[in-house]
Amino acid sequence: MVDITNWPHAQPTIERKLLRSVWHSSHNDSTGAHNEEDTTPIPFTGTISFKEISRTYSNGFLVRETNENGYSTYSYDGEYLAEKRTHNVDGSTSRTDYAYASTGRDVYLFKEWERTTEAVHDGKKHTEYDWEDWSNEKGTERITYHAPLGYGWYATTVYVDGVLEGSSLSQGKPGGKASQFTVEQSNLSLGASYASDDELPYSSLIDTEFPVVGADYLRVLTREIEWLNRKTQETVTVEIRARIRSGIPDIDHIVDFTERIRFEGHEYFLQSNTVELTPRLLRQTIKMVRWYG
Repeated sequence: MVDITNWPHAQPTIERKLLRSVWHSSHNDSTGAHNEEDTTPIPFTGTISFKEISRTYSNGFLVRETNENGYSTYSYDGEYLAEKRTHNVDGSTSRTDYAYASTGRDVYLFKEWERTTEAVHDGKKHTEYDWEDWSNEKGTERITYHAPLGYGWYATTVYVDGVLEGSSLSQGKPGGKASQFTVEQSNLSLGASYASDDELPYSSLIDTEFPVVGADYLRVLTREIEWLNRKTQETVTVEIRARIRSGIPDIDHIVDFTERIRFEGHEYFLQSNTVELTPRLLRQTIKMVRWYG
């Protein structure tokens, strides 16, 4: 084991991806492996509470939130937020509708329409049953428009009660969906789970031939492949820079495949190491990988 954490190095590049190593094999006439089974985690449904704060989720989406100031409800159109309503204990309210535009290959947030009403100041604590609060004429209308300009740029324009309040430019799609990996990790962090392996009609490449000798080794190989399923693969690339003084580098150890690597408290396997020697510098570009989850 060689620890390179304190070796002089540049900013590392980290790449993570979710592995799929279990394959569907429930077809009776199957002669090869298939990756047709949906192995995404079951979205979280339930309530998370802490002191006065409570959040209720349904199929991975936040649908209701309460705190000491009031409550909010969320409605969705498919996988996109369509409406948010907030009712505060002082009688003030807020309702925001979200409209989306479809392009040839994507969907982006087009318009946010927010209507707020002022606090009532009647000395009582308002609840969701005080429906008249939503009809209070004293309030503000705020409309926000988003428009794609091209090359990743978006323009945002805000009007308050019909008067232009301001505009801005930004990069990053408004209301854009996260990647599948991010969605799955978010669901898992909330408390989502995968279906039990005993209930899933797939196995780990067991109907695929391997060029190995011995049934025992084949079973070991199969178990290792099964273990990789749904694990996160983290690949780190880091450049080690050792200065050479009087012909001797500060770091004279060359990392090779015979040793494990420790970096920032984690253990990695070496994938490659490109070594470059100049009169002033010994440079090692190390690419290493680990699996976890």
